[in-house]
Amino acid sequence: GQQAFVGVFLAAVPERVQGADLFEFPERYNRIIGRSDATSSKRAIDLYKGISRGELDLCDLPTAALVTAAEGAILEVHRALSTEIALACDAFGASPSRVRELLRKSPRRGLDLPRADVSPLRPPDDLTLLKAATHNRLRLPLIDAADSVFQSTPRVLARLAVRALKRSRKEAKYSKVAVLGVAAEPNTADPLLSPVFPFLDELKTLGFTNVQIHDPHAAGRTELRLEEDLEVAIAGADVLALMTPHDYYLARVPHILQSLPVGAAVVDARGVIPRAEVQRRGLIYVGLAR
Repeated sequence: GQQAFVGVFLAAVPERVQGADLFEFPERYNRIIGRSDATSSKRAIDLYKGISRGELDLCDLPTAALVTAAEGAILEVHRALSTEIALACDAFGASPSRVRELLRKSPRRGLDLPRADVSPLRPPDDLTLLKAATHNRLRLPLIDAADSVFQSTPRVLARLAVRALKRSRKEAKYSKVAVLGVAAEPNTADPLLSPVFPFLDELKTLGFTNVQIHDPHAAGRTELRLEEDLEVAIAGADVLALMTPHDYYLARVPHILQSLPVGAAVVDARGVIPRAEVQRRGLIYVGLAR
């Protein structure tokens, strides 16, 4: 029953999320304010001056939406390239971490850590103007290709785990897999967009039949059958995949690794487990981030 601009003001201030920075340092963030009229933009500026010490940039509504969509697209392309470089390093026996270290000294900067992760934006997305552009027959092949590469990372990790098993002369159908973490984000319960689902699909395709899944937060939030006891899940596992880096798991990394038989493959989907620690215990490190 209310009328816009009569006690109701409209402005778009899309969040420019990069990792967890927004939640750790909200006062440092630069903000984009999409204005519909001068009064609404002034009200928005007055509001966000009390929240952020960053810059407040005014623009029209479509520009505000496209800037945040473009930031997500750039991140997606960057992560896709990083993933493919890591795969090339693996093929040639090079160190991905050393390659990234040297690339940081390049005038054109370096690479992000490749990892099986959820993305702040998976462009083109149904809620972005980028998707609307594709409906209007505007082709965005680079963004589409980057999304395909990035979304394939969990499946690539599953295939690398099979290769690691072959080094220990083990076969998928006779091997036990322990998958730790169902949630999309650490220390949460929501499984939406979690990398664990394509990873599990690929395990099934590759012939794994004994897969134990554990998550201390996701009980009742997923249709997956979960093992409640971590010890049961990891005991004797030939492949251990840390898909969600809950603090619960990170605090138990030494114990978890100690529970695995020599020659087991450790899939580090998020790049949080020290490779040296894995190899020191006679285990095979599988990951793209280090």
